[in-house]
Amino acid sequence: MTDIANRDNVIDSGSDGGNHSGSDGGGGGGGGGVMPGPAPLLALDGLRTWIDGGTSIVRAVDSVGLILARGETLALLGESGCGKSMTALSVMRLLPDAAEVVGGSVRLEGQDLLDLPEKAMREVRGARIGMIFQEPMLSLNPVMRVGTQVEEALYRHRGMAGTDARRRALELLQAFLDKKREDYPEWTDSDNFTAYKSLFIKSGTGFNELFPSATPYRNYWLMRSKMYDVEQNNIRNFLGDELFDELKAEDIKKDPEFSDEQKALLHKIKKAIANLAVAFSVPFLNVRIGSNGLTVPAITSFSQDDQQNTRAGIDHAMIDNFITSCTNAGTGWLDNAN
Repeated sequence: MTDIANRDNVIDSGSDGGNHSGSDGGGGGGGGGVMPGPAPLLALDGLRTWIDGGTSIVRAVDSVGLILARGETLALLGESGCGKSMTALSVMRLLPDAAEVVGGSVRLEGQDLLDLPEKAMREVRGARIGMIFQEPMLSLNPVMRVGTQVEEALYRHRGMAGTDARRRALELLQAFLDKKREDYPEWTDSDNFTAYKSLFIKSGTGFNELFPSATPYRNYWLMRSKMYDVEQNNIRNFLGDELFDELKAEDIKKDPEFSDEQKALLHKIKKAIANLAVAFSVPFLNVRIGSNGLTVPAITSFSQDDQQNTRAGIDHAMIDNFITSCTNAGTGWLDNAN
């Protein structure tokens, strides 16, 4: 496209070119003045996007301005073809080849997105601003698994890769399916989902609340099998089969109902599970133990050779003390549950 703003034969698409603000009615964004106080979350000022139609130019977005504060919701209403989607695509800088922003500004927390090089803009998309497209069949890659697409966002915006990204993506998808179980019976009725839901500690977030010094999403999936062993060998023996099965049957329900006494007991049981699972996992996991507590590196392995390489430079006494402390804490919580 060459000098699209200077072409003749310009056609107005019907966009009103008006200025809009969020729900507080705090004035439009097209005035070009200096706004007092902190910068709004999103501000469009005189945004113009034109499309090269070959024989003519279409003003798809013509001098649109708006101000959106954090926590506000703003709806753009209009007939089909009036420029709503083109406005959003202009903000995201995801315009088709024939379209170009020819004027105005798009400021995200004071930073003009139109001035960013494309590499910097890729760091913004998906991390600070996102777009849900109208037609998923046209927007999603049908040969790319959903989990892989989630992993890509984790890699680009959270610095996670490999095993870390896969486990975090799995946790996010399973958490979503847990909330939408009625819409996905083929998954929620599967053995994998049943096994996932059968644990008393059901997420990395929940694990982190019980054992704050462990990096949650790295550890939870790696230690799931150990948590299962602790439940079956330690907790079942402690509670007895009848009480254990009673609590388990209620806990796996969508909306479990426990008495205050049962809730207090479950909290102590979960604290014991978290501490004992960590203690039993450390000898087998590729771990690092430092001032920030326990972490599991991105490349995980159960190989003893890899263990030695990973733990090089770590005082073995520190690891032994850590295991002892976790074991004592776990048994202490069980004693407290009596």
